[in-house]
Amino acid sequence: MNAASKFFRRGEWTALMIAVGWGVALMVVAFTTPLYRGEGTDSTGALQNTSATLVEVNGAYGALIAAMPLILSLATTLALWLRGQRHAGPMAWALTLLCAAFSLVTITTVGVFALPVAGLLIYACAMHGRPYRMRTGLEFTFPLISGRASRPGRKPRTD
Repeated sequence: MNAASKFFRRGEWTALMIAVGWGVALMVVAFTTPLYRGEGTDSTGALQNTSATLVEVNGAYGALIAAMPLILSLATTLALWLRGQRHAGPMAWALTLLCAAFSLVTITTVGVFALPVAGLLIYACAMHGRPYRMRTGLEFTFPLISGRASRPGRKPRTD
């Protein structure tokens, strides 16, 4: 059993890891893939095709914009990991809504590529700590909500 399985269910963990992976992919694309193309002439007057990446054209601002989905998904993952702490749950939702707002504000440029991250974070926040039914049909709750895993109709453990 790894440390993540203590805090996250498989669906949440998968959604968070896909969101982080998508953010990393956006960063790699911003630094390596030529997104801008143009034509120019060299000193001899010959036509020359040019290309540039998002970061080459926009500099540090472009790197920051490309990094926002990754930063927000990592921060949301950390907040969900610490959900037993006092304000971690509302902080996870606030970061998720900030990611969604970022995606909508920048929808005409890179925001369309950040929308999947926002959707995955919304799913992870909505599912985190919810009761679920196992194959036996018994309903369990996660320790981060009730303090201990318990079954309905049974006394909570005191150890």
